[in-house]
Amino acid sequence: MRSLRLIHILFLAAVLLSVSCGGEENTGTTRAPVEEQAAGAQAGVTAAAQVETLIAQTPGTARGGESSQEVPTPAASRTRTSILAAVDVNEGGYAIPFQVRPDGFSFRNYGASFPEGDFTIEELRRQFGDGVCSRIEGEKCIPTAQAQQWIADRNADMKSGHCIGFTVASYRFLEGDLQPATYTPSATATYDIDQEVNIMRAIAAAGSLYWVKSVWSSEVVGTPREVLDALIELGEPVDLSIFLPGLVGGHSLLAYAVEEVAPQKYHILVYDNNYPGEETYVEVDYETNTWRYDQGAVNPNVAAIPYEGDAQTETLRFIPLSAYEDVVCPFCEAEVPDEESAGFTLLSFLGRGNVLVETEQGAIGVVEGEIINEIPGARLIPKRGQLSADDAPGIVLPPDVGDYSVRFNGLQRVSSMSPDLSVVIDKLMPAPEESRLQVTLDDKSISYQAGGEQSPVLKTTVKQEDATVSIALLGVEMADGQGVSMGEAPGGEGLELRTQEADVSDATLLVARLTDESEAVFISTAVDINEGESIALDIANWDGGSIDLYTDGNGDGQYEDPPTDLTNEPLMEVLQESDVVNTGGILNELSPYLGDQGLESILASLPAQDLSGQSIGQLLLPFELSNGQLLEVIPTLSLPMDELAELLFALRLEPERREAIVESLDLEEEEESTLRAFLSDLAVYQEILAEWDYADSDDPVDLAALLNEYALTSEQIVSFLSRTGLSKEALGAVVQALDLSVEDRATVAELLQLEINPAGGHTPTPAPVTPTPSATPAVSGTPALTQTLPVTVTVTSTPTLSAVETPATPSVPSENPEPPSAGYPGPAPGGYPGPAGGYPGPASGYPGPAPTATATPTPAYQSYAICSEDDLLVIARETGWIDAAITVLSSRGLLFSGNTGPKGEAFVGSAAGPDQWVGLRIESSLPPIVVQLGTVSCPDPYEGS
Repeated sequence: MRSLRLIHILFLAAVLLSVSCGGEENTGTTRAPVEEQAAGAQAGVTAAAQVETLIAQTPGTARGGESSQEVPTPAASRTRTSILAAVDVNEGGYAIPFQVRPDGFSFRNYGASFPEGDFTIEELRRQFGDGVCSRIEGEKCIPTAQAQQWIADRNADMKSGHCIGFTVASYRFLEGDLQPATYTPSATATYDIDQEVNIMRAIAAAGSLYWVKSVWSSEVVGTPREVLDALIELGEPVDLSIFLPGLVGGHSLLAYAVEEVAPQKYHILVYDNNYPGEETYVEVDYETNTWRYDQGAVNPNVAAIPYEGDAQTETLRFIPLSAYEDVVCPFCEAEVPDEESAGFTLLSFLGRGNVLVETEQGAIGVVEGEIINEIPGARLIPKRGQLSADDAPGIVLPPDVGDYSVRFNGLQRVSSMSPDLSVVIDKLMPAPEESRLQVTLDDKSISYQAGGEQSPVLKTTVKQEDATVSIALLGVEMADGQGVSMGEAPGGEGLELRTQEADVSDATLLVARLTDESEAVFISTAVDINEGESIALDIANWDGGSIDLYTDGNGDGQYEDPPTDLTNEPLMEVLQESDVVNTGGILNELSPYLGDQGLESILASLPAQDLSGQSIGQLLLPFELSNGQLLEVIPTLSLPMDELAELLFALRLEPERREAIVESLDLEEEEESTLRAFLSDLAVYQEILAEWDYADSDDPVDLAALLNEYALTSEQIVSFLSRTGLSKEALGAVVQALDLSVEDRATVAELLQLEINPAGGHTPTPAPVTPTPSATPAVSGTPALTQTLPVTVTVTSTPTLSAVETPATPSVPSENPEPPSAGYPGPAPGGYPGPAGGYPGPASGYPGPAPTATATPTPAYQSYAICSEDDLLVIARETGWIDAAITVLSSRGLLFSGNTGPKGEAFVGSAAGPDQWVGLRIESSLPPIVVQLGTVSCPDPYEGS
């Protein structure tokens, strides 16, 4: 990647959100039973006691005494020669034979920019064996429905970063489990491996194991002293987690050594996947019981904000990397060894929002930044990834929890996996309104009520005696408060669908029945359910053709007889008549089960569909077509060269394969030259988009700074900006800030139909504005963080989701008296979200009467104010603020106003100082109506204190 020298500071605001890689409250020492974990969180068993148990199992003494010269016993038995045989245990520390170069990767951590690197059923089969297959046909594994959901869930988790995968995979190369030449033939070390599909899938598969019980239950947490003692006594490489206050913005590091660099001063040497080839370390001060990591930025080109903690924060913790070795498939019945590992429900979420799971035993979730856990044996598993500091955490429910409901907002995907009933609600539009999911295990039914206008994919998987049935419903348009129920029909031998205050017309129903002998697929695009009625489908007696459909016209539970036929529509005809959205949804749900005939139907339907080259490539990407298959289908599409380039690029082919296909297409010389030029442009655009995605900035001026690093023509700039989806206002801000001549800027503006000043120079627009390089904010002092995980919360009333009109002023933990600035550790520049008092979440949902915490709840706002030398900067950004009218006021009146972007991009404004702004607040046209920022003085009187 190109160096981003020109945006060294401009990207700071976005990247501070970034160094994420998650974690959550400790639940015991290595491999502690779930009951003990629950006791630690619910009944007062301290983390210190848990760590002492681990230390007691290994030789040695605490810091300050004589250290043991014995090699510690590994946490997991090994059947091969281990690197532990080469551990150097010395006075005050230990060292594993690991070097960041050559034993780390040469490329850095990444997010969702490489979809071809998502792991697949092949990697999952290598992890867990044939139990992930419903059947095996030759060498091909047909996945179980549960396996396919697990793959989708874990790949969704890693859209925010693959840091855990980097840590675990580099350890496996060190151990000899993986060989570099397998991934890059010329490689002799991990550092030599090229960033290509095969290694990215291996990294993703390794990172997915964090969600396996034997891994997350092995986490060790305590004070910095206790963690250091446990590390030295264990003497193993570990997955070291670092967090910001409130356990947000986490990151995974491979810790391979501990050195005593001065009396009571230690360095934990780490491989940080955000800094390839660089030696870094975490400092631990044994005397003060504190720790610090100075490399707190995802992007090495951006100034870092330090991570640090003390004896109360529990922000330094680890999982022994040996825990990632002997893993058990969490959803394969045949591989569940005992009752302790069986029966858990794992809920996963994609997006930045609030979640509350309610059961008869109590509630668990995150409500406005406050952590709730009243359920023994339940736990939160926050995301780990550089873009996930705001993301809703995963939730584990114990086997005996029974039925449950989920209330949420601001999310894109909700998934729940349990032994007998799994659920997915996908393709949600993030909205501030409350959505609800009710899961009834005995009836094997789900009920979804929409928050805001929604048209999601609703999917459930039910086990029958000799089969697993996966059902998906697409194309149901719902207004706020409307919903759909799916579940077993009376008698348990069919599928029942009901509506809640809604009419369903021409929805698409997909059914896949999987056995150890065959797969059967059903498709109908003509499902109608009138308000107040329900239908039942006789899936139990379905023979692969039409399905008998029964109707209950008045909702009294009595179905009319005889039934009507719901026709099983041919796949090719359905695809030919579908738009790209419906086609994508159908293929996403059914592609693992379609087989060769289904693939032939898909390929044959493409010429008749009005799809772009990019859309076709994205649809075909999961099928991994051979060169021969591609050369058969491409000529039938008759695409122009620019669309053909989009198709080939969307397939994410290796350069050698793409070159072979281009040469085999028998193009005219001019056509081939044009095609290659388009492919070259697309490669540059992808590189820029990957950098832009990785920086996680909302500011179009930052994008202009990035584009200035590339020597793009006016036509290339227009082509690139046209594919970003930015609003006209944001595009204008980008073009205004580009380093272009007056003539070129006018050309770009004309082609994009923008009205701007061709002379250039950034002018105020409704688009966000970011601080200049001189506006680097300072974080003062070492905060004394008093709130830790878990926070015990007693629900005194049912939480509601109405708007909070006047939230309380966010608190600012500090060893010093509270400074006037509301900036740290609330959203620091670039978006470390929320106050230190809990897990972050947007402020626009779950207000109103909320569960009562042991401490006064503090709203976790994403908006914040900081000083840029003498001037005030206010960054206004909350979930739900889509095209919101923003005014910023103080006790003296209006300071400035503007609008957030059409995708919720932040509005940033400034006021000249030096000055003090009392009663600083943001007022919005959308909830939350008011965000109080308190009093801010610029310059910051606490800077440098």
